[in-house]
Amino acid sequence: MAADSLVPLARSPLWQLNRIYHAERGPAAWSSGELPDYISSNPYLAHAYARVALTFLRERAALGHEGPDLLVELGAGSGRFGFHFLRALLPAWRAEFGEERRLRYIMTDACAALLPAWQEHPSLKPFVEQGCLDFARCDVTQDTRLELLESGETIELTEQQTPIFIANYLLHCLPADAWRVRGHRLQTGLVQWRTSEDNAPLSSEQLLERARARPEAPFSGLELQLEGQPLEGDACEDAGWQALLEEATSLPACELLFPRAALESLRALSPESGCLWLLADRGRCGFRGQLLPADLRLARHGTVSLPVNFHALAGGLGNNARVWLDEAARELVCGAIVCGEVAEQLPRTHQAVQRALLEASPDAFFQTKKAWEKQVVRLDPRQMLGCLRLARYDAAVLRVFAERLRFVLADAPRDAKELWGQALEKVWQGWFPDGSGKDLAFECAELCRAMQRYAQAVQFYQRSLEACGEDAACLFNQAFAHWQLGEFAQARASLEHSQAADPLDGAARLAAREMARWQRRCEGLAWYGALEAPAEGVALQPLGELHADALRRGLADEACAAGSGFPVLASKGEATRWIGALLKDPGRTGLAIVHAEYGAVGALQLQTHAGVALLSFWLAADFRGYGHGGEALTQLVQLAPAMQLAQLFVVLPLDGVLGSGFNRLETMAARDDEPCQLWVHGSAELAGLRNLLEHAETGIELPPAEA
Repeated sequence: MAADSLVPLARSPLWQLNRIYHAERGPAAWSSGELPDYISSNPYLAHAYARVALTFLRERAALGHEGPDLLVELGAGSGRFGFHFLRALLPAWRAEFGEERRLRYIMTDACAALLPAWQEHPSLKPFVEQGCLDFARCDVTQDTRLELLESGETIELTEQQTPIFIANYLLHCLPADAWRVRGHRLQTGLVQWRTSEDNAPLSSEQLLERARARPEAPFSGLELQLEGQPLEGDACEDAGWQALLEEATSLPACELLFPRAALESLRALSPESGCLWLLADRGRCGFRGQLLPADLRLARHGTVSLPVNFHALAGGLGNNARVWLDEAARELVCGAIVCGEVAEQLPRTHQAVQRALLEASPDAFFQTKKAWEKQVVRLDPRQMLGCLRLARYDAAVLRVFAERLRFVLADAPRDAKELWGQALEKVWQGWFPDGSGKDLAFECAELCRAMQRYAQAVQFYQRSLEACGEDAACLFNQAFAHWQLGEFAQARASLEHSQAADPLDGAARLAAREMARWQRRCEGLAWYGALEAPAEGVALQPLGELHADALRRGLADEACAAGSGFPVLASKGEATRWIGALLKDPGRTGLAIVHAEYGAVGALQLQTHAGVALLSFWLAADFRGYGHGGEALTQLVQLAPAMQLAQLFVVLPLDGVLGSGFNRLETMAARDDEPCQLWVHGSAELAGLRNLLEHAETGIELPPAEA
């Protein structure tokens, strides 16, 4: 056996290997996904902490503390949690205390390589500029003084007045003691490292040599085993812990962890005046918080974590602290500890902890999120939106739903699309880029395009280009969105950039040719210059193939098509062919009704003869009742002289027709056994109308000429 291969857990190289890994990888440990931190850095947990923290600060102010308010995050890692927490806390804190009181949030970590990344992170800079965020290196096992990078100040934590400490996924990284119970007697727990290949034991020095050779994966090819050694004398000098260990002898055979370094750090950092600790970690709460075989399985990359024995931690604090823990937690134990003189003076803080961390626990949310992931195909858009709201508009939750959303949002009602459009903006505002290369802006743009929210899609595509650089696919899709909005100059520019980014992209070249062809056809119309691009509300433009999908969505319903005078178009292909036939017919003209946000939301078809036009009119169901139809008809009336039309007739009872200058004309015949209403704009010469109806199969008859 290698020399010194059996060592107490607290003196094992395990903890040093973790530090080597962090020093080597720095921010890349999180951006690469090697150290996923979602469970302890999500918006739900941040809002829960913010609720408790605000209540604590409010009660502390009532006790006479005038500020400044100090919050210190220990082991801040990627910085994601601090970002979410400040977004949750600051608006409520300012509403409570105003602008005169000062709040300082200090992000710290033992890994110095993380600090420059925090300082340069675009999502954290606004908080620095507001004077409420600073950074410092801090090793909780030895430091109580912070040298702040932004302000240059030095803070002695033990001299602060009741600060708040946040420690997420930190305590399990601190050295712990291991004990074994055998035959109701305690044994010292010793760990031994072995290679996975030949099960050969390794000394501490051999282990460190392997880690230095592969600092990015120090635990690769290793196994950890726990053995016991008879105990001589007292197990611990701490009387409180000694009592817990003696009580542990009543347990059956088991292995126990005692978080010695975590307790010592908590004691050392807590001022005599008191403080609040907010904790979230992997651990066990009950007295039987023994190790399981799975707890000693090593990760093959990144760091190794062992569960925190919260029961022992609370017992070691004694009567000088109030401790609340989520004992029902399955994966993430959340809790709060109030130390010092204020421990018995904060009843509202106790209530806030109960409600935010225990009743609506972050662990319960995490378990619920995993259930959503398994049931995505069963959820409709409103249910998915409810999940996203519960998750505080978390980008990770949006990604769970994104693939299904692209399909179901396309045919969702307009009000649902409006709510989802607002939700996507909130997700974007709460996005913390981590260097992983994930392009949230592009994902949101694609969802907006699926909902036909083209103006919003253009904005998200632009955000993607600014964050990730020029990408051919992004530029092409942005051009498509511009095209749908009638913004042809912008569409052409995006297509040109797309071709420059990927000269071999045939789709971009084909789209550019198609758009140019369609524009030339439009510009050949004598009246084309009288049309205006949509700015507010809706505008008209010649109907083209790019509107086929919108036409299909609105006219797939047979009842809708029958009432509009348009054919039933069950597919995009049918719509494209119908538009092509319309464009070749000199007696018919098609105009798309283009919304400034959504693109094509309806269409007008004109059957023209001798200066008279009979209109067929269609507007998507979700856009009826907003005045868009009347606005389109008003614009058509203004366009009529340029099209050399003296009279316009509408064979539909539409709201807004009267407001557009149309008057109702009685007819004799019935269509589909229902009375028809004919609306006329112009001189209303019946001879001209009769002449038109003879060339158009409308099913409408007029009263005799002498009438």
